[in-house]
Amino acid sequence: MNAKTLREEIRADYSSRLDKGRGWVKELTQNPDGYDNQELQLLPDDAVENSFGCGNPLAFTNIKPGDCVVDLGSGAGLDVLLAADKVGPQGRVIGIDMTSTMVAKARSNILQSGVESFAEIRQGMIESVPAESGTADWVISNCVLSLSPDKPAVLREVYRLLKPGGWMSISDIVVDHIPPWISLFAGFYSTVTHSLLNEDQYLHEVSLAGMINAKIDARLVYDRLLLEGGLKDQLNKEKPLRTALLHRDKPQILANLYAPIIQPVAKRLDGKVASIRVIAQKPNVVTQ
Repeated sequence: MNAKTLREEIRADYSSRLDKGRGWVKELTQNPDGYDNQELQLLPDDAVENSFGCGNPLAFTNIKPGDCVVDLGSGAGLDVLLAADKVGPQGRVIGIDMTSTMVAKARSNILQSGVESFAEIRQGMIESVPAESGTADWVISNCVLSLSPDKPAVLREVYRLLKPGGWMSISDIVVDHIPPWISLFAGFYSTVTHSLLNEDQYLHEVSLAGMINAKIDARLVYDRLLLEGGLKDQLNKEKPLRTALLHRDKPQILANLYAPIIQPVAKRLDGKVASIRVIAQKPNVVTQ
């Protein structure tokens, strides 16, 4: 699958998820490295319910009032709003997303939260970010880099965007090994499972981009039950097979055919998939 087709599939998938209450960020409040339920209650429901991250890239970061934060793949704006609360009116938050429906959602949530004077959303690719070099004290991202067909390009953009001494904090999905046949049953992620990285590869790519002090400071390994729930959500089986066939609804036909395979797939992947948070720093002295 070429990069253009992959991006179109990602756009279509995320657009279809909006307003269906299929976000899972509230489940992350049960994880010590996830979100605080009290801070989520202060945000627009729309931002929370339409958030599809796999971790909290802002957890335990030293973001200060006055800092500039760039969020790659900002979605409906959840992390943009949380970052805005940390940097305050003297700071700046820039969210980047390629999906027009997500951009519209995020801009609406920013207006509803009253932070439009110092938080904004720009439509663009995370491989070529529409923002100035050396802008950010922090670059964050939440379960988006794994979707990119060109991960090294994204990490080079992270490096470019950061001020010398600035930090990245990225929550993302890594895998130990996914057999090719299982990729067929991975729902939305089936479009990118061939290029998912393991932890060592992830840290290596971060270092190749020029970052230093790279480490994994949070990890949630998915067990069989968590994987089973996630796969069921991704398949999103809503219609019986007969109805799907009558309406020639290909996604629902596949959902019906794949549903019986979810349990053995989840059992095979038990302990092989994890969400991690990677932090790293741009050197204070940048060599040309």
